[in-house]
Amino acid sequence: MNSINPGTPSESAETTGLSKLVLRGVGRNYGDFQALYPTDLEVADGEFLVILGPSGSGKSTMLKLVAGFDKPTCGSIQLEGRDITHTEACMRNIGMVFQNYALFPHLTVYGNVAFPLSVRGLQREAIRSKVGEALALVGLEGFEDRKIHSLSGGQAQRVALARGLVFDPSLLLLDEPLSALDKQLREQMQTELRRIHRDVGATFVGVTHDQREALIMADRIVVMRDGRIEQVGTPVDVYYRPQNRFVAEFVGEITIIDGRTESVEQREGAQLVKVQIDGVPDLYGYDFTSRQTAGRAAGVMVRPERVRISDLSETSPEEGRNSVTGNIDTVEFSGEFVEIQVRTESGAIVKAKELAAAGTFSEIWREGYPVQVSWDYSDTVILTEDGN
Repeated sequence: MNSINPGTPSESAETTGLSKLVLRGVGRNYGDFQALYPTDLEVADGEFLVILGPSGSGKSTMLKLVAGFDKPTCGSIQLEGRDITHTEACMRNIGMVFQNYALFPHLTVYGNVAFPLSVRGLQREAIRSKVGEALALVGLEGFEDRKIHSLSGGQAQRVALARGLVFDPSLLLLDEPLSALDKQLREQMQTELRRIHRDVGATFVGVTHDQREALIMADRIVVMRDGRIEQVGTPVDVYYRPQNRFVAEFVGEITIIDGRTESVEQREGAQLVKVQIDGVPDLYGYDFTSRQTAGRAAGVMVRPERVRISDLSETSPEEGRNSVTGNIDTVEFSGEFVEIQVRTESGAIVKAKELAAAGTFSEIWREGYPVQVSWDYSDTVILTEDGN
């Protein structure tokens, strides 16, 4: 099992080169309700940034402010070095793909994609050429004369994407563009959006509440809660190096075992922390926030796919690995994986995710069986109780 090496977050977690979009102290309140607290954010030129959060987190508010559909209560927004804080939406040169696609039902596929070019006064031949290029980009060559009502959900989504890109916008915004699709088609379009972004080289900013979607598509993820940014980083950083418990629990499945910090040692650009837990051997992991101090309440976090389950008779202590014993509590077969929960002697639940090779089950994957669960120190993140 490969480990994610400890250390500082990757350089790609920071914007590099020219910032395409810059938010400085941007906030929005509606009376006494603060939908978005004053926020700073930069989006690099050519980046695919995904804003992730539950309903009411402020992600859609931020997108509306960038699009120009709403105006901030405070702060400024710059696009390509130009202040657009109070610029009307139609003058921002921003493309938009809406959640419901917002296609014109009385127009053909060609008419829908051509519309942004027509209102800009392009000549007929130029429009025809650009529409052809946009439809080829999204794999809809030959669909020019199709009516919107005859399209599948995936085809309609591609038309909306072509319309958003056809006029070479400075920025393309995507408002949960895949939420209306079924699971299989949504997964296909996640990969397709990544390909289109790579081929076009444009700057994309999307919002979603789907963690898997964000992890697959984004160069960087902005995790939001209650109108505030909780963490900004690459998918790997957000998933394996969460900055607080909310991010850890919101992005993917996890195990968190609560205890108290016993000691802290500086190592390899992070803090190696020893955590004491009643009824369990001391556990070790890394804190990437430099917040840990001895005696403080802390949570030991590990992702299920980093956990290994072994028969007690076949195990021996391994250097650099945490290990606890317990009994298998539940076993769930989900196709290619078996998801297992082990109840430790302290009563804590440790989750594991094992590959079900050729559909066969290990003989120890049964409820009540005594096992050892173990995982590397480098796969362990130590989080403070409050994330501060």
